[in-house]
Amino acid sequence: MMSNFWLDWASLFTILFLGCMVWAVAALYRTNKQAQRKKTLGSFDGIKENDAPIPSILFFGYLTFFMGAFVYLVLFPGIASWKGVINWTGENDSVTGHVKNLDSEIAQILDKPTNTPLTALSSNQDIVKAGESLFMDNCAGCHSESAKGQYHYPNLTDSDWLYGGNDKHIIISITHGRHGMMPVWEAHLTSAQLNEVTDYVMNINTEKKVDAVFAENCTSCHGADGKGNKAVGAPDLTDDVWLHGGSREEVYTSIAKGLNNQMPAFNNRLTQNQILQVGTYLRSIQDNYPVEVSDPVRITSTNSDGPSLPNSAASCVACHGKNGKSTGPAFPNLAGLSAQYIENQLNNFKRRKRVNATMSSMVAPLSDKDIIDIATYYSNQTAPLETVLPRGAVVVYDEPAARLVNQGDWHRGIPSCVTCHGTATLGVDSFPRLAGQNAKYIENQLIAWQQGKRTGDHDNMMKNVATKLTKEEIQAVAIYLSKMK
Repeated sequence: MMSNFWLDWASLFTILFLGCMVWAVAALYRTNKQAQRKKTLGSFDGIKENDAPIPSILFFGYLTFFMGAFVYLVLFPGIASWKGVINWTGENDSVTGHVKNLDSEIAQILDKPTNTPLTALSSNQDIVKAGESLFMDNCAGCHSESAKGQYHYPNLTDSDWLYGGNDKHIIISITHGRHGMMPVWEAHLTSAQLNEVTDYVMNINTEKKVDAVFAENCTSCHGADGKGNKAVGAPDLTDDVWLHGGSREEVYTSIAKGLNNQMPAFNNRLTQNQILQVGTYLRSIQDNYPVEVSDPVRITSTNSDGPSLPNSAASCVACHGKNGKSTGPAFPNLAGLSAQYIENQLNNFKRRKRVNATMSSMVAPLSDKDIIDIATYYSNQTAPLETVLPRGAVVVYDEPAARLVNQGDWHRGIPSCVTCHGTATLGVDSFPRLAGQNAKYIENQLIAWQQGKRTGDHDNMMKNVATKLTKEEIQAVAIYLSKMK
């Protein structure tokens, strides 16, 4: 607060300034009255300067500003302790809603766990208005002031949410951001195949049979029916919502050139309650959106959905899960794999030593530090094995797949899996854990080794093994390893 000393000085100068203004107005008025239009004051190069009065517009303009300043000082505080006739204070400012601390009100509303926190908060108009202000400052540049989005940026007022639209999904999206990637398919498909997939997608609702190229390359994300997968942010291809354009040319470009969209994480820019305010505003403006009930959401003091999940791993969660347990049989479990192995594989994808269109696109923007952070995080996710038998504990295996895994087949030059992958195939350094891995994933990888589609191992060890296995043996070994939990 300003001390009385400086307040008194400020008041003194204000009064002196007002006195000067009164003198200036009076002097101008007197000068105008005494002016003689026909009196010549001087002549320069034949041009006479008469004693004409100052134009009335200047005089009355100066008088008007003086009167306005005087009226302002009467109505509002400006001199010493004078509070003004209308008794105005800073609390009446229109921006107070933006700076008002709403923490206590939010805490009171969310005192108990709720699965619809944004819906509950939207009943408080102060929270909604604060959220609107934050949205305009941080989100409107991309999603527009109406939140209806624009080309490449989604509409936030409808029911089409790529990653799910319940309260928990919205909170996570704002907090951690989203990283959506579409592989560059022109590097893996021919021009004819690209056109075939484009035509199929454009007519997907009338096609009676799933296109072969689509089935092989697109269904893992968009599903066999093309309705998408919110777990990975894959859009529904059967509706009329096209974020990146729905013309044939635009769809073709999206498939061929791929997409790499990233919404920034706001957990380091906004407080947790500010994130709730933004989410509350979005919920309040949605058009007839049926509120989806999520798992109970308890608001805590942390801004993180997972205390140790690095930002660079946000795009991994959709397929591999936050705890390293995959969300589908085609995706590998990462829990229990060594950091060295995960790091090696991510680098192989990045350097295209290991070919997978989706993974190559995912790792392309990652730095060396990002890769290390991801590898370290997932290697620390536990995947306990209930029963671990030391090598030699069982001498005779009746099941052929068990013999191949634990003893191999030396007559055919096939070493056992445990020779390299360690006891109970729990993994050793750059050799990954196989125990408990998804059977379909193991089968796909052995076939890839067998066909030469996967490389990057030391001295082609896995190719040498896989080529000696039959299709039936590959399936049996994959199932046996997946059951080692």
